[in-house]
Amino acid sequence: MIPSGSELAIVLLFSLIGGLVALRFRQPVVIGLLIAGALIGPNAFGLVSQSELINTFAELGAIFLLFSIGVHFSVSKLLRIGVRAIVVAALKLAFVFIITYEAALLLGMDLFSAFVLGAILSVTSTALVAKMIKDMHVTRKIEANIMIATLIIEDVYAVFLLTLFSSMKVPGETLQYQELLIPLISALVILTIAYIVIGRILKSLLKWVLKHRNEEALVLVALVLAVGFSYAASALGLEPAIGAFIGGSMAAALPGGRVIEQSILPFTAAFSSIFFLSMGMLVDPASFLALLPLIIVFSALNIVAKFFGMGISMYLTGMTGRQAVFAGVGMISVGEFSLLLARDAAPLVAFDLIGFTSAIVVITAISYSLIAGREEGVYQFVVRNLPYNVRMSLAYFSHYFRSVIRSFEPGGKSFRTFIREGGDVLLNASAVIAIVGAVILLIPYAERATALPAGYLLLGAALLISMKPIMGALESLKEILDDFSDAFMHMGKRKSQVKLNERLMKDAVLFMFFFLLSMNFPLILTLLRLQSLWPLSYIALAFSMLVLWDMSRVLRVLFVGTDVKFE
Repeated sequence: MIPSGSELAIVLLFSLIGGLVALRFRQPVVIGLLIAGALIGPNAFGLVSQSELINTFAELGAIFLLFSIGVHFSVSKLLRIGVRAIVVAALKLAFVFIITYEAALLLGMDLFSAFVLGAILSVTSTALVAKMIKDMHVTRKIEANIMIATLIIEDVYAVFLLTLFSSMKVPGETLQYQELLIPLISALVILTIAYIVIGRILKSLLKWVLKHRNEEALVLVALVLAVGFSYAASALGLEPAIGAFIGGSMAAALPGGRVIEQSILPFTAAFSSIFFLSMGMLVDPASFLALLPLIIVFSALNIVAKFFGMGISMYLTGMTGRQAVFAGVGMISVGEFSLLLARDAAPLVAFDLIGFTSAIVVITAISYSLIAGREEGVYQFVVRNLPYNVRMSLAYFSHYFRSVIRSFEPGGKSFRTFIREGGDVLLNASAVIAIVGAVILLIPYAERATALPAGYLLLGAALLISMKPIMGALESLKEILDDFSDAFMHMGKRKSQVKLNERLMKDAVLFMFFFLLSMNFPLILTLLRLQSLWPLSYIALAFSMLVLWDMSRVLRVLFVGTDVKFE
C-alpha cells in the first residue's frame, strides 16, 4: 500500500500533467484533471486510492471553489441585474430541466434519478463562460453581462440543490418538508448574521488591512471566511461547501472584495485541482462503458437544449439573433457545480452518477471549444433552417416582451411603482405585525389583572388599530398590480386593440401558471414518490404551449403592417 504522503505527491504530479496536457490541446483544465484522476484512480491503474488525506484535500478544494464562486455573488449585485437576467435564467433552467427530466423518464429511469439528472445538467460552467468572455474581450457587451448575471442566478439555484441533496440521507426516501425547510432556514440565518454582524466588524478590519497593504492579513481574512463559514454550516447540518459560498458572498459585499478573491486564488487553484482529480478517481471505466450510449444521448440533448434554451430566452428578452446565438453557444457546457451536485447526489441513485456527469462535462466542454468562434456560421445555419412563420413569431414575441421587461427594469414605470409602493406595503405590514405582536405579549398580563375577556378585547382593539395600515397596504398593492397590468397592455389604444391586449395579458398569466406548474410537478412527484403520475407533467406543459400558440396569433394580428422583423 502506498503511504498517504506518496499518494498526495502522485496526485499533485498528475494534476500538473493533466492540466498541462489540457492546455496544450486548448481545452479547459478540468478536462485534463478528470481524465488524469480516472487513470490513476483505484478503478484503473490503481496508483492512488481515496485515502483520508486525499479526501480532506478534495473537501478543501470544494470549499475554496464555492468560496470563489460566492465572491462573484452579492445581494446588491443581484438587485442591480434587473428582470431581464432573471427571466433569461428562469427560462433557460426550466427549458433544460424539463427536456432532460422527460427524456430520462422516457428512457426508463425512475422519478428521482430523472429529477437529479435534470437538476444537475441544467447548470452551466461558470468558470468556462467567465474565461470565454474575458478571452474574447466582450466584458462590456450587454449579452456578456446578461450571461454573467444568469450564471450568478444559476449558482444560487445550485446552492439550493446542494442543500436539497445533502438533506436526503437514504436512497429513495420520501423527504419531509421539515427536513428541507430547516437546512434552508439555517442557511438564511447564517447569511443574515454574516451581513448584519460579521460584515460590520470586517468592514473596519478590511479598511485597516487595505490601508496598510498587509497581504498576509488579507489572506488570513479570506481563509477565516472560507473555512469559518464552512465549519458553521457543518455544525448546523449543512454541507460545508454551502457555508463557503455564503462566506464568499459575504466577502463580495465588503470593501476590497476583489482583492480578497485574488489573495485566495492560489489556494483555490491548488485545492480545487485535487477536488476535480478526486472526482475523476471515482470514475469506474466498466460502468462508463455500460453507460456510454446514455452518456452520448444526454450530452447531445444537453448541448441542444442549452443552446436553444439560452438563445430563445435571450432573443425573447430583446437581444438580436446574433447576440442570442453567441449566448446560446457560450452556455452549452456542464461545469464544476454539476460535479459538486453529483458528488452529493451519487449515494441516492442506482448508477455511477459521478462518472456519468464527469463524462458529460468532458464532452460538452470539448464541444464548446470546437464551436467557439464560429457563432456567425451557427447564426446563418439557424436562420436558413428556421421557417419564415417561426422567425416572425419569435420577432413578434421579442418586440412585445422587450417593452414589457423594460417597464420592470430599473428606471421603468413598473419598477418605480414597485419601489415606491413596495416600501409602503413593507412599512404598513411591519406596523400590523408590531401591533399584533405587542397585543399578544400583553394578553397574559391583562388576563391576570381583570376578570374580563381581556384577550378578545385586546385582539379586537388591535384589529381596529390595524385597519388603517392594512388598508394602506391594500391600496399600495392595488397600485402595483394596476401598473403591472399596464405593462402588458401597451399595444395600441383602439377598442379592438385593447381587447387583444387584455387577451394577451390573460394568456401571459395563464402561460406562467401552467409553465410553473409543469416545472413543480417533477419536484412534487419525486418527493412524494408518485412514479405512476409522471405523465401529468405533460398535461400542464401542453396547456402552456397551447396558451403560447394563442399569444403568437394575437401578436401576429397586432403587428400586421408594422416594420417588425427578425434580426
